[in-house]
Amino acid sequence: MTRKKILIISIIVVVLFVSSGVTFLVIKNRNTLDRIVIESFPYKTTYYVEEELLLDGLQVTSYTRGGKGTKINHNDLEIVGFDNSVASDSLNIVVKYRGKEASFQVIIENRPEMTPYIIGIEMNTQPTKTIYYIGDEIDLRGASIKILYSNDKHKVLNIIKSYVYGFDSSLPNEELVITINYIDYETGNTFQTNFTVAVVQ
Repeated sequence: MTRKKILIISIIVVVLFVSSGVTFLVIKNRNTLDRIVIESFPYKTTYYVEEELLLDGLQVTSYTRGGKGTKINHNDLEIVGFDNSVASDSLNIVVKYRGKEASFQVIIENRPEMTPYIIGIEMNTQPTKTIYYIGDEIDLRGASIKILYSNDKHKVLNIIKSYVYGFDSSLPNEELVITINYIDYETGNTFQTNFTVAVVQ
């Protein structure tokens, strides 16, 4: 027998099955893919809802029947089961390669709610009285502002005299601009809007 034939035989495992007096010869190639193993998990295993899956750190190795291991490129893997639409305490991610599978788990969390903050103000309703005579006091009945928040919500607030700047009824003025100053005491920021009245003789 030649050395070449000996070498071929050495890489083949011959298994004999005897059943009902009949002998079957099964030949298994040592280079046939046997399994895949996750050698190291991804660095990132906790996600917020709608975050994309990151495979950095994931190392998957394929092993033949003969025990030879080969590192698999991420592009050659099929990733199944990643659903980032809902929260989950243990989401099973399946890694597939040439008919073999392995798996790991990740956590999907809801994003923490941020405390809404004021981003601006605007006039909500104009004051009922918009025409004044010389010497009149300002009348803010009916006037309100809308406080705008970062979460797209708002709050309506009646305007009081301490918000008002620029009212002067000592002289005629057909377009007297009244400025509204609103201070956010949590941040110290001041927001402004305005409305117009007329002062006549």
